[in-house]
Amino acid sequence: MGHKASDCRLPRRNRIKEANVMENITQDVSDISLFAVVSKVNLVGSNPREWWLDTGATWHVCSDKGLFNSFEPNDNGEKLHMGNSATSEIEGQGRMVLKMTYGKELTLNNVLYVLEIRKNLVSGSLLNKHGFHIVLESDKLVLSKNGMYVGKGYVSDWLFKINVCVVKPNSINKRISSAYLLESSYVWHGRLGHVNYNTLRKLINLNHIPIFQIDSKHK
Repeated sequence: MGHKASDCRLPRRNRIKEANVMENITQDVSDISLFAVVSKVNLVGSNPREWWLDTGATWHVCSDKGLFNSFEPNDNGEKLHMGNSATSEIEGQGRMVLKMTYGKELTLNNVLYVLEIRKNLVSGSLLNKHGFHIVLESDKLVLSKNGMYVGKGYVSDWLFKINVCVVKPNSINKRISSAYLLESSYVWHGRLGHVNYNTLRKLINLNHIPIFQIDSKHK
């Protein structure tokens, strides 16, 4: 790798043997479930509560089973394939709720549970597929959807860390099972003409608006 055949110092027969090995490997690639993830995330330790945007990841990945709001174990032996050819067992998948900047909540479905992964990843390609606008500029990350500000992040260790925390399962009673749900008391307070929070609670109980956490201390 990295030079022309004419510049290669290996004997010709060794080059042919190496090429045949690579050809045999690539023949089996179509038979595996391939998930592209930046290899660095499996090499560098991190806080399991932190979340990072990865534009190279094809799935959302989490290493803490306790953060899932719903979870289904994986019994078919699927593997997570890293960029450095390493593999890790996919223990299961489920749904979780991330609390973004200004209290907005983002529901992620089909998040893979991989015990050996060192960093929790939000797939940039999946966010883009579901209508999110991602801006990376001057070591900062800004997320928006349909013109509405969602959240932000910043560069840390050459990766973009998202300002977010996970809403634990025991802190919510019921949530709508919808991919990439984006709701907050701040948004509905404005949509309904700045009604008070007691009115929002009544509307939630009547099932007139989606269920979300109300932060009464929000300005």
